[in-house]
Amino acid sequence: MPAVSCVKFNATIISQTHISRTSRIPALEKDFYISKCVTNTSVKKPRGESLKKLLFVCVENAGRSQMAEAFAKRHGKGRVEVMSAGTVPSNEVNSKVVYVMREKGIDISKNKPKSLSTKMVQEADMVLVMGCDAQGFCPAPLLKKVVNWELEDPKGKPIEKVRQIRDEIERRVEKLVNEIA
Repeated sequence: MPAVSCVKFNATIISQTHISRTSRIPALEKDFYISKCVTNTSVKKPRGESLKKLLFVCVENAGRSQMAEAFAKRHGKGRVEVMSAGTVPSNEVNSKVVYVMREKGIDISKNKPKSLSTKMVQEADMVLVMGCDAQGFCPAPLLKKVVNWELEDPKGKPIEKVRQIRDEIERRVEKLVNEIA
């Protein structure tokens, strides 16, 4: 039988009842919280599956996680499966991020920010959080298989800073892919 556990939110232990009543947690996140509060199980990988599944997460899925997903697809092609998501997804990918990724020959202009789901987390071998814990809801404290990269958010930054963030993400992704695949 799976172990029952609850999660921390703003340093307060919350229950399923509290989650269903609170308006501070968007509806899609309530399902994520409830599933983590009710059961702490993981999905086992089928035998023979060799590709590692990486999930990059940030708040809006409009900047850092989009860049990380694109670089992982480039550097890990055929070696890793990649997806990204946000806890409170934006309506579109940050235009400066799209621009600086084009400079690297990667077009993410058609990408759409996606909402983080329990299924995504369960299917991932590794969840990489881009440093969102200081910006609102972040899943890092809820998950066992999380790596927090603590990267600066490119939102509202000058293009030079966005390039620096992009280059740091590429370095980390390339290193990660070479280590695990």
